[in-house]
Amino acid sequence: MSDQQQVHKGVNDGTQFMTIDDVEKGCPQYYHAFVCYNPEGADMQFVKNLLNKLESAPYNFKLCVPGRDDLPGGSTHTISARLIKERCRRMLIIMSPRYLESEVCDFQTKFAVSLSPGARSMRLVPCLIEDCQVPDILRPLTKLDYTRGDSHWTWNRLVHALKVSLNSTEWEGSRSELSLQLLSDFSKINDS
Repeated sequence: MSDQQQVHKGVNDGTQFMTIDDVEKGCPQYYHAFVCYNPEGADMQFVKNLLNKLESAPYNFKLCVPGRDDLPGGSTHTISARLIKERCRRMLIIMSPRYLESEVCDFQTKFAVSLSPGARSMRLVPCLIEDCQVPDILRPLTKLDYTRGDSHWTWNRLVHALKVSLNSTEWEGSRSELSLQLLSDFSKINDS
C-alpha cells in the first residue's frame, strides 16, 4: 500500500489519524496527558503557561490539547474520547467556573472517569485554577490547587503525577510496538 493510500485509509476509517502529529509523523502518536479545559478567558492563559512549562526542558512532556492538536472535520466527542482512552496516559482537568459551563469538558471528564472507576489508576489529575464548585464526580480525587499561591510546590506535584507509570492493562495503547517504545521512553523520564 502506498503512503498516499495509507493516509487516505487512516482518514477515511478514522482509526489512524486523529491529530496533526499523526499526519506529520505518519503513525499514531501518544501523549503524557490530555488537557481538558474551556478555551475561554483565563483558562486559555493557564493552559498556555502549562504548555510552556511542561513541553519544554527539562520535562519535555507531550500534551494533547483539543483545538491545537486534533484534526478538524471529525466528531469532537468521538475524537476526544478515543484520544483520552487510547493515546493519553493521563487527563489534566483545568477547573474553573468556565470549566463548569462547558458541555465538552463535562463529556470529557465523565468519559475519563468511566475509564477509571474509583480513580484506581490515577489517570485523572484535577487542577483547580480558580475557586469554583468541584463537581461531585471529582470530589474523591486529590486536586492540585493553584489558587493557594505556592505555585512552585504545585507545579512539582503535577510533574510527579505525570511521571507515575501506569501498568499496561490500564492503558489501551500499550499493546502495540509503538506504545511499548513510548512506555520505555516514559521509564527513562522516570529514572532521571
